[in-house]
Amino acid sequence: MVCALLVFGCLGLHAEVDLEGKLPEDFDWMKYVEVGESTIDQRMRALEGVNALVRRMDGLCGEYRKLLESRGGKNAIRVFDEMQAHWKRASDAEVKLIGDSWGEGTGAKVAYPQARLRSYLNRVKELKEIADLCLSLNE
Repeated sequence: MVCALLVFGCLGLHAEVDLEGKLPEDFDWMKYVEVGESTIDQRMRALEGVNALVRRMDGLCGEYRKLLESRGGKNAIRVFDEMQAHWKRASDAEVKLIGDSWGEGTGAKVAYPQARLRSYLNRVKELKEIADLCLSLNE
């Protein structure tokens, strides 16, 4: 465990990315990944993006759950959690399909995290659209 933390720390996995004042979902993550100097650098950049988007998604889901609790009750929270669980399963399958298609070469090392990055980026945007359409989530 300590070795993994040291390796990831040395590779900059936990480094803060300069989002240029943008929200994570508005940042050009694909460009950020593409300018990586090596496969491992591109992989680490994609993982940094995934981490930023996971934090953003967790924040949005927390906000939405609070609103649903105060406005929609337990059934609305149950439905929201079910929706997220279905999305997670679909996202995992999508990432596996894309990553597996690259076989075991160096491209696969980037394909998996890049596919996850796209999936999480799209989901954060979808969650914001859902909030716009759902009366229980409108402020």
